[in-house]
Amino acid sequence: MKSIKYFFYTFLAFMMLSCNTQNNKLVVEVYETSANGNNLTKLENFSSDEIQENTIQIKLLPGQKRQKITGFGGSFTESSAYLLNNISKKIEIVLLKLILVKVVQNIL
Repeated sequence: MKSIKYFFYTFLAFMMLSCNTQNNKLVVEVYETSANGNNLTKLENFSSDEIQENTIQIKLLPGQKRQKITGFGGSFTESSAYLLNNISKKIEIVLLKLILVKVVQNIL
């Protein structure tokens, strides 16, 4: 019986300690990259006030589906051309065929 009381009081103490009445505010640092010249520039005068009319809000709704993503795009850059040029011709042909078959399938 003593062990049950000890367990109960310990459990009660942990429950009381886990109660948090503080309302911690989220601190956010905002960085911007834009066409007008900002390149990962930290914005100092950024307002997170939800009352402002110009504040943009983005809501994520993971349960709501609107489109099916069928794949991700890729690009053939100078660095990938360099790598392709430095492998054996046999592997190069295989890779190009794999890439081109996927491209043609997506076009048709």
